Amino acid sequence: MTTPNLAIPLIVASQSQKEVTANAAFTALDRAITCTFVADVAAGGVTLTAAQYRAALGVRVINATVPGRTVTLPPVERYAIVSVDAATSTEGVTVQRGTASAVVEAGSAALVRTDGTANGLAVIMRGADGAAGDFLALTDTPDSYVGQALRLLRVNSTEDGLEFTEAGGSGVEAFLDLTDTPGSYAGQTGRAVVVDAGETGLGFGVPITPVVTHADATLAPALAQAGHWFRCTSACTITLPADAATAFPIGTSLTFSQASAGALTFTAGAGATVNVAATHLASTNVLHAVVQATKLAPNTWVLFGHLRTA
Repeated sequence: MTTPNLAIPLIVASQSQKEVTANAAFTALDRAITCTFVADVAAGGVTLTAAQYRAALGVRVINATVPGRTVTLPPVERYAIVSVDAATSTEGVTVQRGTASAVVEAGSAALVRTDGTANGLAVIMRGADGAAGDFLALTDTPDSYVGQALRLLRVNSTEDGLEFTEAGGSGVEAFLDLTDTPGSYAGQTGRAVVVDAGETGLGFGVPITPVVTHADATLAPALAQAGHWFRCTSACTITLPADAATAFPIGTSLTFSQASAGALTFTAGAGATVNVAATHLASTNVLHAVVQATKLAPNTWVLFGHLRTA
């Protein structure tokens, strides 16, 4: 008679020389919790017998230098530590029991459990050096990138892992197919794409210049106001900034109109330069005078329009 899992001999009633059986049991138990079985996969996969598996807690795989090597465990209920020797191995090894399997990378180890059934294998824990080193080493992902060029990754149909798949879907491939754009190009020759009046989509039209009414005595245009027309209803000092303060793109134009008796005066912000013709000043003094400031280079603006003469 033996124990059901490790097959350790049992002492029976009225048995003579019980010490023989007891010593054999002690020896078997000692081996089962301390010994290591060496699985040499140099020539191919290795299948452990029930006796080999019961007699060793550790399974040390050596000479795993070829991809795809396997170690098959028997249907015996027990825990085991499977390691792949780093000194002799460069490839991971697949530990399997029936259709269940797990990859143990070279130089790593895993605590596994077989439950005695045909496909009963589970990884309980991986050692500090046994964590997957790359995506393919995970147990619920594809094991190769070969033939998967330009494919996408998705959850598989059984919802227990990942797989590669062809890109699919019915996304639009043309501007007109979008839901917030015009449905036709007909009659729109030369027009631009602009945000619609409801600010909910795009449409064809003629770009407009946003007009801002400004009543304060100072004005520092914001980046979001590039291209705006500022209608100043009182005397105002307008600061044209350097890039460090407000980085308007080169080519940005800002338009200013004097909408009261108060003149508009233009000044350069710290680090900026404002250029104006030598015959004029950087200010207006006439009602309805219009001046445009255009950024022509980093930190550099030029003024032109109805400016006060020098």
